[in-house]
Amino acid sequence: MAPSVTLHGVEQATLYSLLCATARNVDVWHRRDRHRITQSLRLYVRMRSAHEERFYGRS
Repeated sequence: MAPSVTLHGVEQATLYSLLCATARNVDVWHRRDRHRITQSLRLYVRMRSAHEERFYGRS
């Protein structure tokens, strides 16, 4: 699998804007659900960053 280091920032921004758009458009959601999804996304991004650092960041 090709390293996605260069695409990581773009991918993160896309995921975030998608989340924001969804949260804005779906008013049926409770604030708690939005918070949980945001936390999950943050966790995913953090794990992903750590993973990429471990495999591609070593000199």
